[in-house]
Amino acid sequence: MQLYLFGGAIIAIFLTLIFIVRIVRLIAKEYLHVNKNKSYIDIQNYFCEVAYDNIYKDQMLAFSSSGYKPGSDQLETAKRNFVKLVIQLLGPTQYQYLSDFFGSSDNFHMNLLIWFTSKMDQDEIIKWATDTNEMKQKNDDIISKAFETKVGAV
Repeated sequence: MQLYLFGGAIIAIFLTLIFIVRIVRLIAKEYLHVNKNKSYIDIQNYFCEVAYDNIYKDQMLAFSSSGYKPGSDQLETAKRNFVKLVIQLLGPTQYQYLSDFFGSSDNFHMNLLIWFTSKMDQDEIIKWATDTNEMKQKNDDIISKAFETKVGAV
């Protein structure tokens, strides 16, 4: 009888140790997974910043500094060039890692486009240019209406 109790206690301790080891492994795996994903996002952000700086200086700055918001054609071209440049900068290995991380290359490309669009929306020069153009348009409308009323009154 004591042998059965002793054997049962050993089995219970053994199962408890296995359970504790599995929990520790699970926690360690989650910790490594979070750190690994954080490094993927850091890699993506770095190359996105480099590509954005290049695309912005080459294609978008001319519109921004002249006070005009880029048209949809220019914006689409800049988006395509941005995605191509990020992929070239990443190289095949990092590109494959990030595509796997996002589930597919299409999802990864969509994420890059979202990143680019949000960065463009935060651009102060384009905001200023858009506001300035809107103000110029309102002033031109006011002046033309005032001129029409004066010409019509004469």
